[in-house]
Amino acid sequence: MSLLGFLTVTENVRYGFIGGYLVLNISARPVEFHCTAPVRATRAQEILYGTTLRAFLCGEQIAPTLIQRSKNMPMLFLTDYPFVLSAQNQINAPMIYVPQNPRQQEIRLSEFGMDGETAREKVLRESVLDADGNPLNMTVVHGKEFGIAENPPQHSREEILTWIETFSEKMDLLEPFERIRLALEEAQRAA
Repeated sequence: MSLLGFLTVTENVRYGFIGGYLVLNISARPVEFHCTAPVRATRAQEILYGTTLRAFLCGEQIAPTLIQRSKNMPMLFLTDYPFVLSAQNQINAPMIYVPQNPRQQEIRLSEFGMDGETAREKVLRESVLDADGNPLNMTVVHGKEFGIAENPPQHSREEILTWIETFSEKMDLLEPFERIRLALEEAQRAA
């Protein structure tokens, strides 16, 4: 069965980081959903991890916990939160970055005097890094940008791009992240 795993993390000043994981079938119907309790960094972690704190919490703590709870293994994992990409080192399926609103980020940067190309480069350089902190190679499929994290050895880049193209023809690959965020908000209200 062809499944996709969608992972995202929301940051809340009051609660901390909350992860959500939705597994969908090829028809975009839910197969599984999991979420974490809020995760807060300790003051010692903030000091010791510095700028790598979000990658540690999201990619090494939250994402693996969610994936381990899953009964089904997707053929691809997608995330709209770049710090989740550091989970690639702990899973055997490709991890794909799907930027939510890269154009809005570029417009905001161009308001500060950057031309379009410079703004785009800055967005990609600052927000799209793999697990080792290297810039991702972004690819455009059906007018949307995708970043492929370090490929697991059993999958070629061409094979992964074919999967992305196939799935993106059948569903909007950004929409499931909104479902996750709404489910997380609902869970916070119920708590």
